[in-house]
Amino acid sequence: MVYINLKYSTVYLLSAVSVVLATFAEIELQLGFVSSNSTNWDNLLNAFPTTGGSLTEAIDILIAGQNFADSLSTVAELTAANGPLNVANATEILNTVLMCMETLQNSLFVIAAKEPALVGLPSGIMVQGFTHDILELLNASSIEFANSFIGVAPASLLPIDTAIRTDVSEAFATAIDAFN
Repeated sequence: MVYINLKYSTVYLLSAVSVVLATFAEIELQLGFVSSNSTNWDNLLNAFPTTGGSLTEAIDILIAGQNFADSLSTVAELTAANGPLNVANATEILNTVLMCMETLQNSLFVIAAKEPALVGLPSGIMVQGFTHDILELLNASSIEFANSFIGVAPASLLPIDTAIRTDVSEAFATAIDAFN
């Protein structure tokens, strides 16, 4: 009888371990979406002209920003649900974040610089409001992901993690300010 309970306990334990590993695989997959969405948003922003852009291009930028924010929120939820990360997995996530961070900072610089072109569109006031909302959403999603990662990362990575969160927050503040 004890053997049967031990057998079921072992199956349960293996199932639980599989879920954790699957969750980390989901984090990796979702980080790919974050990277792709970050690059897409950056490409659309860089392609938008400093004068004479179209409302369609602006809407594409807003939709890409929304997709980027959604992917960040999803990876934040997955990261928190995974629980404590080992150094190897946390470092892998951190390396992806560092690659995306350069793209994100460029995007925030570009969108702030192109504020006059976006606001100068027909319905520019609406574009300004929507852009401000998307930037606020992206900022909240970025901080949500940063906080979830900080919550599960090994102590050795916390100084880097918190520095990244601070840098991203500062970059968002500048971009959001441009659309106030």
